[in-house]
Amino acid sequence: MSRFYLGLDTQIVRDLPSALDDAVSAKFDFIVTPLIHPRYRRDNVGTSGKRTGPITRSDLILASRTWSIAIIGGISTWIDLDSPFKNIRLASQDAFVQEIEWAKHLSCPAVIAPTPT
Repeated sequence: MSRFYLGLDTQIVRDLPSALDDAVSAKFDFIVTPLIHPRYRRDNVGTSGKRTGPITRSDLILASRTWSIAIIGGISTWIDLDSPFKNIRLASQDAFVQEIEWAKHLSCPAVIAPTPT
């Protein structure tokens, strides 16, 4: 017997535990949420490297098991790995690797990458 899974795609989520509770109450199996807050977009001119503090929410706001069964990570939509502009391409590569590593740390079962342009 196969199982059908239904997910809810979210944008910026201020309170992830509440958003997940609301989604589960509405009979969704998982939510898709950005891994990194959009304001922490990387650059290759040194600005992002000087920021202090976390680039996203804490991994402790959900139980480890919850990350691994109920959260699908959304890769930043600004990432352009095929950009003709070297600085954008390099920043995109760095961000992509960082976000994939974060998703692996969280034990997300999958990630959604932006459609190549």
